[in-house]
Amino acid sequence: GSMTGAPKKRTMELIEELESRSRGVYSGAVGLIGLDGTAHLNIVIRTAVLTGDTVTVSAGGAIVALSDPEEEVEELLLKARSVSASIGYNLHMRP
Repeated sequence: GSMTGAPKKRTMELIEELESRSRGVYSGAVGLIGLDGTAHLNIVIRTAVLTGDTVTVSAGGAIVALSDPEEEVEELLLKARSVSASIGYNLHMRP
């Protein structure tokens, strides 16, 4: 379930071992439920999160055995650039 926000148990174990910090919001759904029962929900695919004076842009993809690593990076950057451009920032890959 990559887009359900509920990765498999072993996937979560590997992420914990390999990644140095929490991913934060990266997939699933986010929204508000009002006291009157109304709901405003959205699927999280590409997201910008503002924390203080820092904006974190998240984007991802589905990597499979036949994926080309360079093509996956380019796809990720393409997706992240669409979010960063919407807030007036020109995204560059870190060296």
